[in-house]
Amino acid sequence: MRRRDGSWAPGVADSLQIYDNNRAYVEGTEEQYVWMVPFNLKGLAEKMGGLDASAKRLDTFFTKLNAGFKSKYAYMGNEPCSETPWIYDFLGRPYKTQGLVRRIITELFSNNPIAYPGNDDLGQMSSWYIFSALGMYPELPGSDVLVLGSPLFPKVVLHLQDGDVIIKGNGAEENSPYVQSLKVNGKTWNRPWIKFTDISKGGTMVYKLGTKPNTKWGSKPEDAPPSYSGVK
Repeated sequence: MRRRDGSWAPGVADSLQIYDNNRAYVEGTEEQYVWMVPFNLKGLAEKMGGLDASAKRLDTFFTKLNAGFKSKYAYMGNEPCSETPWIYDFLGRPYKTQGLVRRIITELFSNNPIAYPGNDDLGQMSSWYIFSALGMYPELPGSDVLVLGSPLFPKVVLHLQDGDVIIKGNGAEENSPYVQSLKVNGKTWNRPWIKFTDISKGGTMVYKLGTKPNTKWGSKPEDAPPSYSGVK
């Protein structure tokens, strides 16, 4: 870990990117933990050299989906990586989140006795799957922001306290994860995120899905989910 003066604790700098017996990173490596800045992913991307550089690094990270907690690649069977597939939404590449999340759902989850890629940990893996199958994820803890992927099913109805939310996936199939267009409450929607308040009193989300990426939808910098630097 790093000290207040900016120096590394003894021995830690030499162990970056490899498993260090839980000294600096519990059940993980620097390459797995480096992405865990969900409240300010724009700032993280800037530190990594910009959107293109950080997206390329993320591509490499997901060369493997479930490589274990001693690896420099993703380990979707453990919590430190749960938020990582959604980061492409912040990098102007939401189509990569859509395709990647679908791969994780179909390749790592099943209805077999060993159904999850890792320990369910009181429902963490189950809830990740449910959110992902709905096409949304609470990426920013403590906020009402839900970043978007794509729904797995043609229709889902969520019975909330103040009204039903209907999510339609027109063209939904296992191999068609890519958002071609979206309407939220009847309004054309080009951002890969919503606020919970947009649907908390009932609402509709109608997707048009396809087998080929739509690299334009949700890709503009101004459409990215918010990042909070804490600097005023």
